[in-house]
Amino acid sequence: MATRSRKLPPRLRTLLILIDGSLSAAQLTEVATKLGAPGDSLETLLQQGLIAFTPAEVGPAADTPAVTAGRADMSAADRLRAAQ
Repeated sequence: MATRSRKLPPRLRTLLILIDGSLSAAQLTEVATKLGAPGDSLETLLQQGLIAFTPAEVGPAADTPAVTAGRADMSAADRLRAAQ
């Protein structure tokens, strides 16, 4: 990401920065819509090997896998600031 070698569109790059494993694919789709990213944003990031689906945590949304990318030890705001 630091070298921007993938040439991601800005909205797709912002979505990638916000992915930390705490949101489900459905929730990230909503985030993508709010950002104005294309509807297939998650699929695009998945195909490029930039994100991966992980097993869901136990809980109400246990059948919905979380999506991870980047550093999970940083908050979304910290990742966005670091990327800028």
